[in-house]
Amino acid sequence: VNTMQEKLKELNMSDSALALYRPKLEKAAEFIMREQRERAPLIHKSYVEIKGEIQFPLCDGTLFTLTAEADRIDVFNENSIDIIDYKTGKSPKFTDIELGYSPQLPLEGVIAYEGGFKGVPTKTDELTLHFWRVTGKDEGGTINSALSSRSKYTYETLLASSYDGLKRVLNAYQNSEMPYEAYPVPKMVEQKYDDYEQLSRVQE
Repeated sequence: VNTMQEKLKELNMSDSALALYRPKLEKAAEFIMREQRERAPLIHKSYVEIKGEIQFPLCDGTLFTLTAEADRIDVFNENSIDIIDYKTGKSPKFTDIELGYSPQLPLEGVIAYEGGFKGVPTKTDELTLHFWRVTGKDEGGTINSALSSRSKYTYETLLASSYDGLKRVLNAYQNSEMPYEAYPVPKMVEQKYDDYEQLSRVQE
């Protein structure tokens, strides 16, 4: 916390801005330190902002490279790993993760499972995925699994489903006649997946 205060001073923030942000940042820092103290005895090694990649062929023989940068990967002493994604906003909904609309964390799991993160062991007994939501409110943050306790998936089957879904989408777009739709899933009109809305001239 002292280090954080020193860094805030270096930013030359106004007194009013410091008064607004410092309490939240202190709570956030306390949350992370509290969780770290509990986990530390169990961790063999942690990897922070680690880049990884794997390659696989598409239906036409093209070699596709999937890349990612994981916020953090903890390797535990009991031969398991936990991939962590830090969030300051909302975590993705369970259904969005399972349906493939928020595939980032599961695909990072795929890269880890396939040995794409250098140094991270692949022959582990368990692989888990968690969101650390850092808010600076209440207890400072929360830790949530990428899977609902009521999900039909296990982490293993979620990774397999996400990997298969990615391959199906990539293979579909290898077809030059495949349209880039502004709203590929009409029932999710509030969706964020509208990169091609302007090109499609939907408003017209």
